[in-house]
Amino acid sequence: MSRERLAAFLRTGVIILLWLSCASFSHAAGYLDQQQFDRYSDLAKLEVIVERMYSTPERREQIEASAGHLLGALVAADPNADPALLQTPMALAGHTVDLATEYFDVFVPRQRPAAGYGLLVFISPQRAFRAPRQWRTLLNDRGIILVAARSAGNGQPVVFRRIPLALHARENIVHRFPIDPARTYIGGWSGGSRVALSVAVAYPDLFRGGLFIAGSDPVGNADSMLVNPLPQDEALLARLKSDSRLVMLTGDNDLPPFQEDTRNLQSLTEAGINATLIRMRNAGHVMPDRSSLARALHALDETP
Repeated sequence: MSRERLAAFLRTGVIILLWLSCASFSHAAGYLDQQQFDRYSDLAKLEVIVERMYSTPERREQIEASAGHLLGALVAADPNADPALLQTPMALAGHTVDLATEYFDVFVPRQRPAAGYGLLVFISPQRAFRAPRQWRTLLNDRGIILVAARSAGNGQPVVFRRIPLALHARENIVHRFPIDPARTYIGGWSGGSRVALSVAVAYPDLFRGGLFIAGSDPVGNADSMLVNPLPQDEALLARLKSDSRLVMLTGDNDLPPFQEDTRNLQSLTEAGINATLIRMRNAGHVMPDRSSLARALHALDETP
């Protein structure tokens, strides 16, 4: 065999091996536990999150102080760290998680829909989230991939971990699977639901809607940390109003979350955002059953 033919043969072999390695992940079905990702979303950098979610001076001062404390701890722990980090934390912090040490759980349906998979990036209040069996059968039937980061539950820093991990999860799943942009959602339960709604409002260019189970905070332009500010960018705000579908799903015995969701529905409607509140009858602070989840996913998949 000539040198040229040998080189061509080796190149072909490398291409086939790379294709097989990608195909083995892309075509796997069922639960893929403790997956590791390597793609960073530029929109998950700290300065971008702050720009989108902490636009008023008061809110910026609060998150600047938090960033200063975080970076101060990092500098104190690393004798080689650059003290200049403490001078301009927003500009220099960049990514706040190391994907080499993070794990994600992924559920993949057996059949790929013609337009591509739907995607639900899920934020849990717990350290790890594994969708119940009745959820999995429904996700499988509707062709929706679910991905959830580990170690991103309540008690973890929202801005420095929970939000960027969700954004990185979306980035990697979209890169590895054919995803339908019109069915790309962010969701969560309880404390994770509140974080997910913040992401949905701030990133309508990434998520076309969201599923918020048992907890949410209102939208508006108040300085309170308990209010989700509307996008300052006019194009993002227009997209939020025209494209997004936000679905709250809460038990009517789950007080005060159900009362909060009722008020929040009004704030979303007044802001011109397509929102729905689905009531789980005679239910408390619980994960939805198949029937309730089916109603919520149907509402999400409807064209606004």
